[in-house]
Parts: sequence; C-alpha cells; structure tokens
Amino acid sequence: MIKRRERITFVEPEDEMLRYIADNMREMDVFECRAVGLSPMEGLRSSISECPDASVFFADGEPIGAMGSKPLPDGGAVFWLLGTDRINSYPKEFMIKSFDILKNDLMVRYTYLTNVICMDHKESVRWLKRLGAQFEKENITLLGRAFKRFFIWR
Repeated sequence: MIKRRERITFVEPEDEMLRYIADNMREMDVFECRAVGLSPMEGLRSSISECPDASVFFADGEPIGAMGSKPLPDGGAVFWLLGTDRINSYPKEFMIKSFDILKNDLMVRYTYLTNVICMDHKESVRWLKRLGAQFEKENITLLGRAFKRFFIWR
C-alpha cells in the first residue's frame, strides 16, 4: 500500500503567520470577524490570546489557518477556526486531522465544544456537521445574516 505523505502540520502561532492568514482569510471568515466588530487580524489575535492550545496549520510551507479552543467554567470550550481559501485544497487530509484533534484531544479535555457560525458559510457548516455538530433551531442575526450556535458533545 502506498502511503500518501502528510502535507498539513501544526505549529505554535507567530505574528508573521497570523498576518499572512489575516491578509488571505476566506471571505466568510472575514465576515464573521466583522460581525463581532473585529478585523481579521484582531479576530485571530483575540482568539489566540484566550486559547492555550491555539495552533496554526501549514500545508506545503504556507499557513492556511488557525484554530483553538477557549475553556469555559462549566467544562466546555469555545471552538474556533479561521482560515484561508487554501484549506479547501486539502479536504480529505484536513477532515482527517480535524477529526483526530477533536477525538484525541479536545473531547478528552472538554465535555462539549460550542460557538456560533454564519449559516451562509457552507464549507464550515458542512465541516462542523461531519465533526458531529448539532445546531440550535433559533437564529441569531448579525449584520443581516443568520448565525446559529452549534454544539459538539463528548
């Protein structure tokens, strides 16, 4: 059997990486940052500053996104991801790596993960559903678009 080489790796965030991600962020991720009153760089910095496990993921030498989880007092965590369009270039490997992080790290530490997402962000909604996310029925409207809270339970 031929094993395909892994192209996605995870590293600790550095300012240069964050600047690259912010400057090349997916349109819907930019919108979600703006919906909470932040620029893409502010969204990345504030998320990373509150998350002890934040990491940047690289593919073929280029930062393609950042993610992390902010612990909540009740044993859950706020789970987030901000990325560039290059994430879509590695769909299978990104899904496998995401599921591995979820199963072997985050769901070991937390009883649930949560956040809100714009329902127009189709790729991310599909990704979250594959990770097992359940969405609340009620919408939250921000900047004229529907957002929903999601939960991923242990």
